Amino acid sequence: MSINFNDITSPDQILTDKDFREFGDLQENIVPVFSGKTALAIVLEYFRSTKRLADKTAEVLVPPWMGQWVYIAMLSQTFPTREFNPRVRGLVMYHQWGFPQRVEPILKFAKENDLFVIEDCAHAFEGYYKGRRLGTFGDAAIFSMAKFFPCVVGGAIYSEDPSMQEFLKYRVKKAGTLENEMFKEREAFDRDPRSRSIAQQYAVYPELGGCVQKAHNIVRQSVARGALQKRKENVERLRSEVQPKDEFSLFEDGVVPWIVPFFFEKEKMLRIVQALRAHDIETGVFHFDINRNMLDSDYRECVALPCHDGMSEEDVGTIIETVKKI
Repeated sequence: MSINFNDITSPDQILTDKDFREFGDLQENIVPVFSGKTALAIVLEYFRSTKRLADKTAEVLVPPWMGQWVYIAMLSQTFPTREFNPRVRGLVMYHQWGFPQRVEPILKFAKENDLFVIEDCAHAFEGYYKGRRLGTFGDAAIFSMAKFFPCVVGGAIYSEDPSMQEFLKYRVKKAGTLENEMFKEREAFDRDPRSRSIAQQYAVYPELGGCVQKAHNIVRQSVARGALQKRKENVERLRSEVQPKDEFSLFEDGVVPWIVPFFFEKEKMLRIVQALRAHDIETGVFHFDINRNMLDSDYRECVALPCHDGMSEEDVGTIIETVKKI
């Protein structure tokens, strides 16, 4: 069986308890939506409605390496830019792979320049920075539940702003025919990527509304059965056996990553990737900001390894032994 960054294994049971608080203390101000990209587009739509973004030519500051379709989803409401200029009205603070940004200089910069802050917690379903929950630092936060759980799609918006909550009540309708059809399309793509065009699906995501009930129930089931704790255990095992020295001080208390970066010299990383892919394990050489500061970034190449709770002890062992042999 292949091992991917995301767990796409359908669960045997689905929790239907609507009172279950999968987001814990954040639950009261959480609005589930179709996907993380949907969440981002809707939050930007709110800032358009308040004129913080005057029109589509208004710009929002973003870091590099967020993903092509994230930037494309933003284009429905604004223009993403990597360079600060007088047209910038907000910024996206992206907790890359679940490792928190060093928020103090970013929030200070935003305040000095009267920018709204969207926390991108797509890779940080549950995480903390200096004891404070990620998602509570900005004007709004977006989540991608499918990055952490086998729910196919699913996102959420968090905000304590009453005006944004009022907007979301109007904008985010209960998942209907279109959302359920798009859920089935994505489910089919996950089973066989050759059967569908993911580009055509992503193009629709900014226009969608609520989270499909099946996806939401899978998230609840996953959290209830300890998926996040199992992920933490996998991360700790990978760290301790693959690269115990935390050279860049990434693994602070409260970090629950989507995937895990490991740093080696380039040739070795390429050999590791080749060996892991031979075992049908998703990996690659990617760029990771060791400064964790979008205003003063230092991107280094690394190997990314999966760590989700759907992996067995044997799966984790295969990854570790393969890497150690290189």
